[in-house]
This record gives sequence, C-alpha cells and structure tokens, in this order.
Amino acid sequence: IGCRTVAFLGGLEASSTTERSEGLTRSLAARGLEFWNDAEQRAHITPAGGVQATAALLDRGRLPDALVAYNDIVALGVYEELHRRELRPGHDIAVASFDDTRFAATQAPPLTSVAGFPDEIGRRAAGRLLRLLDDGEDGPLNDLLAPKLKLRSSTVSWRPRGAR
Repeated sequence: IGCRTVAFLGGLEASSTTERSEGLTRSLAARGLEFWNDAEQRAHITPAGGVQATAALLDRGRLPDALVAYNDIVALGVYEELHRRELRPGHDIAVASFDDTRFAATQAPPLTSVAGFPDEIGRRAAGRLLRLLDDGEDGPLNDLLAPKLKLRSSTVSWRPRGAR
C-alpha cells in the first residue's frame, strides 16, 4: 500500500513476540522497508499496553506509515491513543494486528488482522490427543494451518502522506 516505515507495538518478551517481530523483520527487510521495533514499544498485552506503547512511540516525535499491534487486544489501545491524538487509523496511519478476534471487524475503521484460527487448532489438537490416548499413535505433524491476512479499512484506506 506504499508504507515505507512500520512500527511493531506491544507484547513483552515471549516466544510469540519474538516470532512475530522476527517475521516482520524478515518480510519488511526483503522489501526495503524501515522497521521500528524498539524496547520502549513493548508493553503488556492489554488495551492499556497498546495505549502505553503508542504513546511512547508518538511522544518521541515518530509517526510511521503503519503500526502493527502484537494482537487485536493491544490494537484497541492503539486506536484509543491515536484517537486521543486526533490521528485517524486507516487515514493518517495504517494499523494492522494479529489474531482476528471477533471485534477486529467491528472497530471504526475495521481492523486488518492476521487470522490464526485458534478454534480449529484446538479441535485438531484435541483429535490428536484422543487418537494418542485411544491407540498410542500420534502421527506426523503435517496438518499445520496457514494464517490468513484479513484486509480491512485500517490498512486498505491508507494512502502515503504526499498522495492525499
């Protein structure tokens, strides 16, 4: 969509934070984009953490083209802080997230989010466990679910600052 700078917000040091950060680093570097992933932008996985991480970034006078929240819960706080500063998600700044929870699509504007399908993962894990308990067979780990990017207005409506 024309973003040149992307900041990752939220998530304290944990394996999922590291995995998401490393995935973004590789993907953005391959496209020649600048990735802001500073320790000051780490925060608890709560709406308050999203407010804190967004405020820390913006208080340093930095406004990237896009924000990627650790998850949809953090994105609630990102939206809150952006609105408080009279910045419009999807217009002034693109916003994306992970998890595609039920409220991602109901935000104003609807939030772009990566769906990880936790219900299906749970069903598959329970099935594997039951098979293991029934017959002692676990089988190969070849039934992984690919995540799916759900594009919504928080990113697709954004335009580079000079193109508005």
